[in-house]
Amino acid sequence: MICKKTEACFFELLKSPDVVRCKQKPLCLDFCDTRSEAVCKEKGKVYRLLNKDRLYKILSLHVDGGVIVTDRETPPNVAKCDYLYLIDLEPEPIAILIELKGTDIKRAIEQIKNTLVLFSHAFDKCNKVYGRIVFSGGTPNIQNIPAFMSLQREFKRRKGSLIANEVLTDSVENIC
Repeated sequence: MICKKTEACFFELLKSPDVVRCKQKPLCLDFCDTRSEAVCKEKGKVYRLLNKDRLYKILSLHVDGGVIVTDRETPPNVAKCDYLYLIDLEPEPIAILIELKGTDIKRAIEQIKNTLVLFSHAFDKCNKVYGRIVFSGGTPNIQNIPAFMSLQREFKRRKGSLIANEVLTDSVENIC
């Protein structure tokens, strides 16, 4: 099931997560607060978002298995990223799509791209949109993969960037 309420829900959750009533919420909402370090982990891969002075509220959504749950209603093999962070910034939030991947970089690119397309109307309401891929070693020339370069251009169009690395840490202050 691909949640049909995501566009409104993303932004409602960011503003007041306790008010939103949804049966999917326990599956997709990781946290929504001003913690100093937002961390998502999967299979030994870690992405960190530092919020040093705790000035910004960060919403963490588990996309794969939360916002998008594989069931009979979901198209087969639908590609989706692992996490979505939304940073509460006025007048429009900032989005970060995160994929934590082993060595299949082409699949990671597809997952980020498909999530960007699936929820493009929601991301159109964001000031900036970023993509982050954390992967295992062994893919040194990722910058030369045509699909990666194409997706980089799309993130640039959305005033963000696409970065892939074995270790990734961003700072809210630097991406705002």
